[in-house]
Amino acid sequence: MKNALRGLRILDLSMNLPGPYMTWLLVEMGAEVLKIEPPKGGDLARAFMNKGQQNYFPVFDMVNRGKKSLLLDLKNPEGRATFLALLGDYDIVIEGFRPGVMKSLKLDYDSVSPKYSNIIYVSITGYGQAGSYAHRAGHDLNFQALAGSFDTGGAISQDLRVPPLPVADLAGGGLLSLSALLAAIIERSRTGKGQQVDISMFDGVFALNVLSLCHLQTMSANPQTASVGHFLSGSQPFYQIYETRDGRWMSLAAVEPKFWKNFCKAVGREDFFELQFGGHAIIEKVSAIFKSRTQAEWVQVFNKTDACCEPVLTLTETIGSNLCQERALLTSDDEGRPFLTSPFSSPDKQQSEMLLTPQLGQHSEEVLSILQGV
Repeated sequence: MKNALRGLRILDLSMNLPGPYMTWLLVEMGAEVLKIEPPKGGDLARAFMNKGQQNYFPVFDMVNRGKKSLLLDLKNPEGRATFLALLGDYDIVIEGFRPGVMKSLKLDYDSVSPKYSNIIYVSITGYGQAGSYAHRAGHDLNFQALAGSFDTGGAISQDLRVPPLPVADLAGGGLLSLSALLAAIIERSRTGKGQQVDISMFDGVFALNVLSLCHLQTMSANPQTASVGHFLSGSQPFYQIYETRDGRWMSLAAVEPKFWKNFCKAVGREDFFELQFGGHAIIEKVSAIFKSRTQAEWVQVFNKTDACCEPVLTLTETIGSNLCQERALLTSDDEGRPFLTSPFSSPDKQQSEMLLTPQLGQHSEEVLSILQGV
């Protein structure tokens, strides 16, 4: 799919993670992305790129490869004039400012769309363009907290921890905005008109509460289940994380009865066939079973058993796994550092080249020369 979006030209004003992640995916599908950065330091994520610093964290490298970089000060008239001139060649704008910032610069959708009726703006914010929270600052952890993402079946766990994956940023922001943009492009192909797409990361992560909302309805219909939690939250033995003898873990997700029966046969407990929803009592018994062997031993068992039971791996183990390598999920730079490839599989994926991260303002002269007709 590396040429699927060839011909799309995008101005990317976003910084940090949600917007850049989305525009990196666009690059992986063939779009041209021009990253517009402020003169003083550029994207805030660049501040963590120095390997010698204590807080080195190369997220900028991870989500900005393959883009061009243009230094542009949108706070002065010359910079704004250049931005408006670029709209003649670029008809999609991605921005992640708080509501009102683009309007104050007179670069918002309402200001530019009368002249450029086909322009599409994707505005990614925490809480949307309108409402009492619209101007409130926030990050992924806040959006997940407010969206009920930490609810484990009607309650908040006493062992609450910071989640390792920024789901609101990447799914609620990045992936949702990608889907919405592609829909807007399809609509534009029919109508010839653009639009502003309002992406709220709170909205996006809240929309992932499919199972939790089902559980609320279940509790309403059957109040006795209120203290148990829904069966995909760890309240039942067939969907649980179990510790092994060596302190590692196995994931069991034998949701369908056939998988549960296969699991029971594999561990020699056919008497559990009818106890798939046996609750905590059966969870304790299954826990004891898993603690009788090491993770590696259980992997050998379930490599031969169709039961949806897999080891819990570290990221390093995943990177070295056959699964990750077969799916061509990683590439590496000249230093051997691993980088993500597009998660969209296609026949041309194996031929994907290693895209480079732009230096700050690297393409300024090139872009401005073309703009000026030099």
